[in-house]
Amino acid sequence: MGVTFLAPIPAIAAAAVAVPALLVFYFLRLKRRPVRVSSTMLWEDAAHDLQVNVPLRWLRPSWLLLLQLIALGLLLGALGRPAVRMDAAAGERLVVIIDRSASMNARDESGVTRLDRATTRAVELVREAARAGSRVMLVVFATTAEVPVGFTSDTRRLVRAIESIEPTDGHGDLRAALSLVSAAGANEISETATPGGAGTLMDVVLLSDGVFDETEPLHVPGARVRYESMSAAEGGDRQNVSIDALSASRDPNRPGVVRAFVRLASTRHEPVSATLTLDFEGVVFERRVVDIPAAMGDGSPGEASLTLRLNELRGGVLRVSIDAADALGADNNAAVVLPAAGRPSVLLVHPDGEGAGQGAVWLIADVLAELSLSGVQVVGASEGESMRRDGRIGRFGLVVYDRVSPVRLAPTPSLSFGATLPIDGFTARVNNAPTRVLSWRRTDDLLRDVSLDALVAAQTATLTMDRDAERQMTTLARGADGPLIVRIEGATPRVVVGFDIRQSTWPLSPGFSIFLSNVVETLAVSGGGEGRSYSTGEAVVVRVPVGWKRIDLEGPVSLGIDRDDVPGAGERVSLGVLERVGVYRMSVDGEPIDAVAVNLDSRTERMLGGVDAVTIGGENLASTGGGAEPREVWHWFVLGAMVILTCEWLLNAAQMRV
Repeated sequence: MGVTFLAPIPAIAAAAVAVPALLVFYFLRLKRRPVRVSSTMLWEDAAHDLQVNVPLRWLRPSWLLLLQLIALGLLLGALGRPAVRMDAAAGERLVVIIDRSASMNARDESGVTRLDRATTRAVELVREAARAGSRVMLVVFATTAEVPVGFTSDTRRLVRAIESIEPTDGHGDLRAALSLVSAAGANEISETATPGGAGTLMDVVLLSDGVFDETEPLHVPGARVRYESMSAAEGGDRQNVSIDALSASRDPNRPGVVRAFVRLASTRHEPVSATLTLDFEGVVFERRVVDIPAAMGDGSPGEASLTLRLNELRGGVLRVSIDAADALGADNNAAVVLPAAGRPSVLLVHPDGEGAGQGAVWLIADVLAELSLSGVQVVGASEGESMRRDGRIGRFGLVVYDRVSPVRLAPTPSLSFGATLPIDGFTARVNNAPTRVLSWRRTDDLLRDVSLDALVAAQTATLTMDRDAERQMTTLARGADGPLIVRIEGATPRVVVGFDIRQSTWPLSPGFSIFLSNVVETLAVSGGGEGRSYSTGEAVVVRVPVGWKRIDLEGPVSLGIDRDDVPGAGERVSLGVLERVGVYRMSVDGEPIDAVAVNLDSRTERMLGGVDAVTIGGENLASTGGGAEPREVWHWFVLGAMVILTCEWLLNAAQMRV
């Protein structure tokens, strides 16, 4: 048990005035009054007393002064609001459990985090235990638990360990911490100890905000557990806006199109607006303001969802961030690592006898060269047919025919300009008059963002199919006489443009380059899939090249792994749990190869709900706040002062009668 003063400053100020004032009365000389006496025999004593009656004198021992000082001290103590707090270290051993999960990083209006309050309180407990002669063990936990210091009486060592605790963005696993306490206590506690009984030899104090997933009942033998909530009393550290979910994937039919789904959540009691930013590899693709409704009356957060889109064939890190000023910063950013779409190679076939710089070959090849393809090969019609016969054409993701009609269809998606395909029932009727495009399918993937208003062709071929095959053909653009651009569906998709682009105005328009890009993306690009990320509560497993020697990870924390330290490691290596959110760049043997995105995906941690009670071992433990609630005892000080003053009055009265 310890006594503390809740308002010591007023007491000190009052003491600085009252105590000197009391002593002054005892330093001053006595004032004499004339007294008529019956005999001169008393003059001798009066004269002697007058000789020592100087203006100032030393204090003499006096019961009255002592009693008055005691009474004044009690009244000054009452002014300082004395309070009694029961020490946590009532037993022989004390275990201090500190939660350092993500929610413990929540800040109140003054910038103090819950973890700051926990470490400050832990230092107080250690010093209280030192005064009580108890030994202390320190346990910290988040996704995992550890014991920085075992049972010891070394206060300095314990304080240094507490001050060196680093925050994490991990989940709070209380069961892992209590398991460590049980294991350590099994070797330290008497077999006769009973929880909460007279034989209790170990006290356990849990410093947490109570924000962790429910755990199954866990009994800690021979210990009594007390829970102290580290959440701010006014709740200022519970106002949070977060990225509740992020996923990104490529369109299976158009892998170059990436769609990102984002859900935002808010625990605020009023609607809030947040600016959301989407970037890919550091380049901002979109920025918008999102309105998030207020939290529900039942405590459920307000939510807002949206889908963002970007066109990107490369692989890399896609990030989403919000600029909300709230209690927790770890959930204001989220990222996924998006795999690259397949980068196909393209075969461009032109009529025999033409060079690479003749006809429309250079126009088409120039656009293809800007599409980040794995390669573009230009061949004549004869070589193209030879490649079809021996199967080499299958290595290409797309074949572009410029005024060339193949003998047989290639087993590869194709795009034809100014020529037909060997398909039964498919014909082209030549029209020598200039033709304009009257209509086109603006919503089709191949014509996305393509405008054909200004396209004029000097000579066209109206593309038709007989009735049986017509259901396989989709008209993309139509002229006055019929279809000009068609797509032929089937196991292998094909696109036919019914005019020579050299005899049209199309190459002069940006729509021509966009059209070629759409065709490559829709017909030839493959692969892709969903973006991947890890949470702060799961082990990160990465794929590395065969024969690797060292893996280095740079990000919010740095990590290095040597192959010699991972016996039997193959192409898949576990990096363990990364408890800080962010993007980590991974290199193997000094060569950058990949990135790892770690997000805070625990809604329990993000909602920051300060819990006033937790259940441990089937017992509901209510929070005692910052330790046992101090009980003010100033009225006892006043009562004591009144008793002392009464004694002083009686003593003074007795002396006056003498």
